[in-house]
Amino acid sequence: MRALLVVNPAATTTSARTRDVLIHALASEMKLEAVTTEYRGHARDLGRRAADSDDIDLVVALGGDGTVNEVVNGLLHRGPDPDGVPKLAVVPGGSTNVFARALGLPNDAVEATGAILDALENRSEPQTDRALA
Repeated sequence: MRALLVVNPAATTTSARTRDVLIHALASEMKLEAVTTEYRGHARDLGRRAADSDDIDLVVALGGDGTVNEVVNGLLHRGPDPDGVPKLAVVPGGSTNVFARALGLPNDAVEATGAILDALENRSEPQTDRALA
């Protein structure tokens, strides 16, 4: 599996050390390219590049809701196509992480990375422990 990790260096709750640990953990299970965003809209551009690529299977967004929003907009720049775009994984790194919480992901970046790796190992979507209303 080939993956692109989009890292927002301004993510408020993720230190450089934590980012390095996450990169090492993900790279141990897949071919990983980690890119640090450099400007507003860069995560969108990276998502678009991944969507247009034939060899990226997964995009991991490490950051807050803004980072996730940009990546999703890039992935879907041609419109929804569940079979034509890479899968998306989210590692919360922002201050509120509404999207990740809505998915039931752990708010801790290391635990969320563990959940992603478990899901990949089991070839499933990460499971949540919350009941649907």
